Amino acid sequence: MCANWLKLNQDKTQFIWLGTLHQMSKFRLQTITLWGVNIKNSTEAMCLSMLRNSALTFAPHVRRLSGRSFYHLRQMNAVRKSLTEDAATTMVHAFVTSRVDYCNSVLHHVSMANVQPSQNVLNAAARIILHKRKFDHITTDIQDRLHWLPDQQRTEYKVCVLMYVSASSRTNIPR
Repeated sequence: MCANWLKLNQDKTQFIWLGTLHQMSKFRLQTITLWGVNIKNSTEAMCLSMLRNSALTFAPHVRRLSGRSFYHLRQMNAVRKSLTEDAATTMVHAFVTSRVDYCNSVLHHVSMANVQPSQNVLNAAARIILHKRKFDHITTDIQDRLHWLPDQQRTEYKVCVLMYVSASSRTNIPR
């Protein structure tokens, strides 16, 4: 930073220690000093629009994601009667599923309790698209009609596609 005449912005810089709860309980350092700037240790930090906590459970990220997604779903529900099913599907993809799918590969093999809110978002989105009632179950028939996978399978599919693209780019396998 000094070589490029850059200055550390104390307001935008976040510092987080990562580890298990047992490891974190042993650690007492609350601030770190870089180039004369004191940076407080935080329990959550934002990186690439993903909120991460020190235990890497991603629970704060999923909570934030589901809250924002439900906000958009409530807005769409208000105008749903005037939309066709295709228009509603397009809006849900633009405002909700794109957010759910963004960086979801880091949620691979995260505990079900931390992933369930995003599945609830997808279920609510399916209900809005298909004019279902609030407590109607989202069955595999409905998922087949929408061509959607459950949240954990969406994540697995994305990881598999990323691995395939990575392997094919190194070995020149035709796509």
